[in-house]
Amino acid sequence: MNHIDRDPVRTRAKEDIKQLLDLWDARPMAEESIHQLRVCTKRLRAYLRVYPPATDISGANQELKCLADSYASVRDAQVAFKTLNALIADWPDKKRKKYREVIDFIAHQKRSVEGGLTPREPHEAFECILLHWPSSESQEEPGGYTRDGLDRLYQKARQLGNKALQSDADEPYHRWRKWVKYWLYCLTGLSRSKLPKGYKKRLKRLGDSLGVFHDICVLEQNLKNPDVYHEFGKQLKPFYKAMANEKKRMQKSYKKAHKKLFGLSCKERDRLLNGLASAES
Repeated sequence: MNHIDRDPVRTRAKEDIKQLLDLWDARPMAEESIHQLRVCTKRLRAYLRVYPPATDISGANQELKCLADSYASVRDAQVAFKTLNALIADWPDKKRKKYREVIDFIAHQKRSVEGGLTPREPHEAFECILLHWPSSESQEEPGGYTRDGLDRLYQKARQLGNKALQSDADEPYHRWRKWVKYWLYCLTGLSRSKLPKGYKKRLKRLGDSLGVFHDICVLEQNLKNPDVYHEFGKQLKPFYKAMANEKKRMQKSYKKAHKKLFGLSCKERDRLLNGLASAES
């Protein structure tokens, strides 16, 4: 068996790709299939980040980004529609009717983007990604680098969380979201260690919440576009208020989550990482 076949990161990437393509073949271009395809690209980009810093991951990373970007417009439109409906779920029918033009506008955007999409074909794209995947042939013990890589992900997510919690801007939360997801994907995909009770569930809850926060920002950016404001004007104010209130509510919960997930002692963190020996054997 050669080194590249013994690389547990590449092996796991191939397993995830197969699972995604099976779903895609069963329901090509379905909304959930597009969502899972983008999740898969993020998961694989996370896996690339456990390789040693000197490893050239640029080729595979760029191919993954191109694949995800080819579906970005349709996914953003679908997310905007879903997020809007979640934000106004408790609005009475009378209020919905009053602002129906805005709701219909977002629905029309979704249908329009879905109808005009020309994305990359997933089978060919993932084949190209694996061709660019880094080789661990120079490693005397292939896969032995993943513990250090996971520790780097943990530290990066912890640092970005500290920065986000000290900021009133949205962008630090978006950067934190990306690395929280990287940490979650690699911890659950590459480590077989026994996690502290409730850790995985809390980490996934934080990642999902930061994802919703990002989705609200996507919708907010859409509705604050000058052309959209020119079209609807004051009709947008209730939507702006709903988005601002929800973001503020979510931000209040992140300090406690950060402390529980990224305030681990050295001993607790070692418990998360020491299970890698079994994953690499």
